[in-house]
Amino acid sequence: MPENLDKSRHPDLTDGGELRGDAYQDTPRRDFNRMARDPSRWQAFMDSVARDQAELDPWVQQQISGRSFGTADDPYGGYLEYQREVRLLRDTLGDQRTLSGRDIERMSMEEYDQHFDSRGQPRRGVVYRPTGGRDVDITNTGVDRFSQRELGQGR
Repeated sequence: MPENLDKSRHPDLTDGGELRGDAYQDTPRRDFNRMARDPSRWQAFMDSVARDQAELDPWVQQQISGRSFGTADDPYGGYLEYQREVRLLRDTLGDQRTLSGRDIERMSMEEYDQHFDSRGQPRRGVVYRPTGGRDVDITNTGVDRFSQRELGQGR
């Protein structure tokens, strides 16, 4: 159950009106740790992490599989440690960059152009890993929607 169902009360105050012990922590850490204490929000977050992890290069997945990061009393620190480890492992792969549909969704047009050619095909050193129905649509023309938009053929 969420910690603060009374929307008129400030989230940094307890039911008794006292200031919570974590009120002076930096906002991202405080909010993340509060989210981690709410079982339904935590499960939704962990499901999202699992989906993202499934899109990683198989070697990276193998390296982080079954490992624990951080401590139980600081989930935010553990998540930051996990992200650093994933980044380090991805960098270890060398000049090969693996991109998923989710990565592409977050890109600006400039970033997209750095990784894909005018036909929407991955450039040298880029590996595109499809992730199911959410990926960039390559139509019968072989041109993805970003390039179609640039060429005035977009949807």
